[in-house]
Amino acid sequence: MFGYTEEEAIGKHISIIIPPDRIEEETLIIENIRNGNKVDHFETERISKDGTIKNISVTVSPIKNKRGIIIGASKTARDISLKIEAEKQKELFTQRLKELNVYKDEFMIMASHELKTPLTIITANLQILKLLLENEAHTVFVDKTRKQTLKLSNLIGNLFEVSNIQAGRLVLNITSFDIGALVKEVVANMQQTSKNHRIIYTYKSGIIVSADCYKLEQVVVNLLNNAIKYMPEPGEINVKVENDENIIIFQVTDHGIGIPEKDIEKIFQRFYRVSGSASSFTGSGIG
Repeated sequence: MFGYTEEEAIGKHISIIIPPDRIEEETLIIENIRNGNKVDHFETERISKDGTIKNISVTVSPIKNKRGIIIGASKTARDISLKIEAEKQKELFTQRLKELNVYKDEFMIMASHELKTPLTIITANLQILKLLLENEAHTVFVDKTRKQTLKLSNLIGNLFEVSNIQAGRLVLNITSFDIGALVKEVVANMQQTSKNHRIIYTYKSGIIVSADCYKLEQVVVNLLNNAIKYMPEPGEINVKVENDENIIIFQVTDHGIGIPEKDIEKIFQRFYRVSGSASSFTGSGIG
């Protein structure tokens, strides 16, 4: 392993293969052996005859005579250069991945911002166009286009939010408010957009929380949207808000396709979507 023949090594001090800056390690190893202790898988460096540094794993055991007196040491060295190199490559890869994630988040923030401007202009022009066509049957096409631009605008807004969260730039605006009243308002608005589902809301008034009202509203809207989307047949959706000591419990119960148990632990992964029947529904998994 180190390039020495028997003739060159026998009788020489072990320091011929120990780098000068690691001599102290050998002192500690020998001290352990003197005390009857075994040294297991100690990772270090040793130097070959040609000056090459090798990464090794060393196991050292005390050698005892018949009377149990320690008279020497048995040392096994294993070359772990490939393992160390693999770990270095893994570390470099991880670092590079972190850098790419930063670039990706910065790009998403920039792209979201840049996409908002033309979308705002498109929406404004569609509003003007609808006014100009107010008495014509073609306004239905304008309304359909405006609906899609609104969806696109919401998607861009969500991407912007995710980017800010990943980049640690999310700002929370903490206020005190009645969460029951907030959910009641969201339920009323959602009911207007979904005629096929009856949303039944049960809550106690006066449940005051200190939180970001807008962010909590987003959560409620996302959960209700999912309940409606994944419940194709008309039916009831039950929404409940209650407090249990210092815990606020918010429940949305639908009778849709559900989520397989094996996928439940993955639902908070970004952009994850359940495979199978759920994949036939539109969505990005960003909610």
